[in-house]
Amino acid sequence: MQNGRFRDNSLGESQKHNFFNYGIKSGLTYKITGRHLLVLNTTYNTKAPYARNAFVSPKTRDQIVPNLENIEIISGDVSYVFRLPNIKGRLTGFYTQINNQVWARSFYHDEYRTFVNYMMTNVDQLFTGIEFGLEGKITSSWVVNATFTTGNYLYNSRPIATITRDNSQEVIAENKTI
Repeated sequence: MQNGRFRDNSLGESQKHNFFNYGIKSGLTYKITGRHLLVLNTTYNTKAPYARNAFVSPKTRDQIVPNLENIEIISGDVSYVFRLPNIKGRLTGFYTQINNQVWARSFYHDEYRTFVNYMMTNVDQLFTGIEFGLEGKITSSWVVNATFTTGNYLYNSRPIATITRDNSQEVIAENKTI
């Protein structure tokens, strides 16, 4: 649909953007005994930015967020697993790092009295923590489960923001470090 404010940039197909993505996963299990195991899992993969975050304002114009890159995911976990006759458990430590995310948000700005488009690139996150799970067999038909997790979930980068008015070409801020 053609927008009257963006006559030359709102009707028809968008420019095609291609992203080459790949991933690799690995897992390793070491059996200490038949009932005690150490498990290691790792992954590295990339994926294209979400379409909803690739455009400055998809409702009004065909304008791509600057510096669009693949999202990079690095993740791993290490677990100790035990299996006894009436109880099973797992203790896991995990680490996940997500780099090069793009966030595009639109909201009403009271000072400008209009909707603004707030795009951030180079958004990185880091997730670390531990998980514990336990399963106990009380009888042949009753099983009790318990789980616990704690983690540290951080934004660990200085994203770059570009802020524009939704209904005009005006750029409020460009390449602003957050």
